Amino acid sequence: MAGQYPPEWLEELRRANDIVQVISEHVTLKRSGRGFVGLCPFHQERTPSFHVHPERQFFHCFGCGTGGDVIRFVMLIRGLSFPEAVAWLAERAGIPLPAAGAAQIREERERRELLEVHRWAAEFFRQTLWSEIGRVCREYLALRGIKEETATRFLLGYAPPSPDAIQLAARRAGVSPALLIRAGLVITSRQGQAVDRFRGRLIFPICDAQGQVIAFGGRVLDAPGAEVGGVATSAPAPKYLNSPETALYRKGRQLYGLHLARESIRRLGSAVVVEGYMDCLSLVQAGVENVVASLGTALTPAQVQLLRRYAPTVTIAYDADTAGELATGRGLDLLEQAGLQVRVAVWPEGKDPDDVARQDPAEARERLGKALPIWEYRFSRLIGPAASADPEARRQAVRRVAEALARVPGAAEREVLVQQAAGLLAIPPTSLAQQVEETRRRQGMPGLPGARRSKSGSWQHTNEGGRLQPRSEQLPPTVQRPAEVEASLLAWICRHREEGRALISQLNAAWFRVPAYRRFVEALQEWGDLEPLLTGKAGEELAALAAAFVSGACGDTGGLLSVSVGHAAEDGTARGGGGGAGVRGGKPATWETGQELVWRVQAQAEIAIIGNFEQELRDWERMLPTRLSGLNRLILRYKQMVANLAPGKAAERGA
Repeated sequence: MAGQYPPEWLEELRRANDIVQVISEHVTLKRSGRGFVGLCPFHQERTPSFHVHPERQFFHCFGCGTGGDVIRFVMLIRGLSFPEAVAWLAERAGIPLPAAGAAQIREERERRELLEVHRWAAEFFRQTLWSEIGRVCREYLALRGIKEETATRFLLGYAPPSPDAIQLAARRAGVSPALLIRAGLVITSRQGQAVDRFRGRLIFPICDAQGQVIAFGGRVLDAPGAEVGGVATSAPAPKYLNSPETALYRKGRQLYGLHLARESIRRLGSAVVVEGYMDCLSLVQAGVENVVASLGTALTPAQVQLLRRYAPTVTIAYDADTAGELATGRGLDLLEQAGLQVRVAVWPEGKDPDDVARQDPAEARERLGKALPIWEYRFSRLIGPAASADPEARRQAVRRVAEALARVPGAAEREVLVQQAAGLLAIPPTSLAQQVEETRRRQGMPGLPGARRSKSGSWQHTNEGGRLQPRSEQLPPTVQRPAEVEASLLAWICRHREEGRALISQLNAAWFRVPAYRRFVEALQEWGDLEPLLTGKAGEELAALAAAFVSGACGDTGGLLSVSVGHAAEDGTARGGGGGAGVRGGKPATWETGQELVWRVQAQAEIAIIGNFEQELRDWERMLPTRLSGLNRLILRYKQMVANLAPGKAAERGA
């Protein structure tokens, strides 16, 4: 992502920020020879394996393998993107950023103005909470068990009930009305009157990972139908109200409380994710420091990527109601696809983390500590308590479990889960495995691109990138090489912006074999759109790749390439002529087209994984016979030793 900064300027930035000084602000370093050592901040360890080299200005941990320059360290330790880390280091060293274009200057000015007005508004709400006007809100916080120190730590505030309180305060402070509207603090009523967005509400400032206020959430204190904002309402006011999206705030891209929890998350190697503000506050009071909230929504891909920056393990702790379970299910899929270790905390029926943490903090901590592994949780929901006694309930449970396991891509993982589920269902594993495979065939999974049925009826994988090949047939012309499939999908997303934007969240970078394509997908998910890549914000390499996809130089948009990129270089540059702008066969650019392309890439990845596992199994089968004779000798020797230690033998020896 260095393409938007001149190399000589980046080098100056690194020289101005000595890596030893920067790292010493976060890690205790001790001199060791020509460098320094300390405990790695990115994983738990007792013996220092984190080395910093002042001469070469880089760091490396021999425990977890993390390393890089001072920019990389700031990105990891503070959870920043490359541009954010560069800006942070530039401000630290007092170095002006390179001259930007007019559009970038306007964007930066807008961000600064919005940050300033949000900082001012947060202070206004905070002062109001602790004033005489805020007594009703303080009483509400006491009723909910929120202590003063917690309210202070999370910068809680109160919005007065009058419809123009913040406007009057802004006028006295010299804040322009237009800026209040751009920040979403003031809205226009149906009568055309400017009114405060937040009225008579407890205010939760939403901060970014650096602790800067970027938005607000407000919880109503009045009962439905009561007076809100000085106007009697006939309909219930929404319980929670959040700021609209601005240049600072994008819904689904932030985690509430992350700026306070990030160090604990990094130290513990795990994060606890709850639904709402009050859940987060109550768990923090109960002694759980590594907790964040997904702002009342199911986890989004952007939030999952944010969590990946800090910890390899995530515990979902959503409410124990229907909506909470649905949100949990969606979040589990995203976290699992991102390669994170996932656990699920189970709460008493009808209760949420806030209830349990307030009533019994120790129980809340215990339930989080005993959170279920992802598939143990899924099996508990799929099987249910009635399956043990009711044959019909068990039959339905077997069907649900088989359908869930049929979607597991890895053959080895699927086999392990079949064994586990069969034990819970009290049925033979072979019976469940057979039903899983029948479900996969019925849903078309064995007939994935790159697979065919042999004469014996079994499925053989013909993926050229995998280890298994057809024994007697050539690769069918309709089956694409993995790089071609990947290029087709990315080209389709780039050339159909609206439909493609909706598909970005479904991608998994691990599906892509070409390194440049993996980086391209990661950048797409980080930025949420193609435009930042095209403008070079994600680096020159990805900008060139994006332009090639848009122009058709890397594959067409219909899933079948007009040129071959099967020999894409490892550095990610694809060779080949220009592809046609249209879609082969006239296939329209519909949502179904994109879904099919996503499915094809995922299928190719699955085929490769299965092929690798099957090859490993064959390696084990070849190796075992040579080991069995030695293993048998050890068993016989062990049995003889046990026999010699029997009481009768001991008596004989004594005689």
